[in-house]
Amino acid sequence: MKNHFCLFQLLVAMFAVVGCFKEDAYENVTAQELLTVKIDTLNPVQANGHASAVITVSVKKDAIRSRRTILLKTNLGEFIGGKGDSVLITANDSFVSEARLKSSIPGEATIIAEIAGLKKMVPGRIEFARAYPEEITVNVDSFSIVNSFKSESIITASLVSGNGVCSIGQAVSFSVTGPEGHGIGAFLNGVSIAETDVNGKAKIRYSAGNTNIAGRLKITAETKKADNSTISANTYIYLTN
Repeated sequence: MKNHFCLFQLLVAMFAVVGCFKEDAYENVTAQELLTVKIDTLNPVQANGHASAVITVSVKKDAIRSRRTILLKTNLGEFIGGKGDSVLITANDSFVSEARLKSSIPGEATIIAEIAGLKKMVPGRIEFARAYPEEITVNVDSFSIVNSFKSESIITASLVSGNGVCSIGQAVSFSVTGPEGHGIGAFLNGVSIAETDVNGKAKIRYSAGNTNIAGRLKITAETKKADNSTISANTYIYLTN
């Protein structure tokens, strides 16, 4: 009878422990204990598709092999040697591993680390700064344009950085001048500035309007480099009556 009573007390104690167990809290504590993740830089990384930030991951010194594989995920950029926005890395015999993250799009990247099914948001962010242009080209979608507000052309400027990577989110100013060097026509909604898209291209719509001028028009696109100096490019279109 005494043995039965002791067994009953043991079962009650076990149920009490299970009833008080909080899975979320346990997972949070375990993830913190298993992983230490650090981002190696506080300075912005150039969003040129080549420069990268290093993420260093350390696991517990007594971690078994099955608990040394870490999945890293990001909301921006791609891991070198990974599958785009994620990468699997394995800690070495010193219980350390690292990954490199690059981006061609400016913005802030956050990292989530996952080990043994447990997730941890990595403290801090990686700031990818705009890759300023080193080169600019400009082209127009037609050889000629008619003296009429109904006649319109699309002008496109393309910007690339020193590594040949698209320069994204960069303002480009456009102008069109006639044979005498005076401004001719107008841009849609009177706006002569456009920003480059994810392909490094800025597009703008132009109409010569009604004018008695005929001949070659000069199209100019210009923007700023990292040192605030100006770079520009020209192309031409023929205005006919």
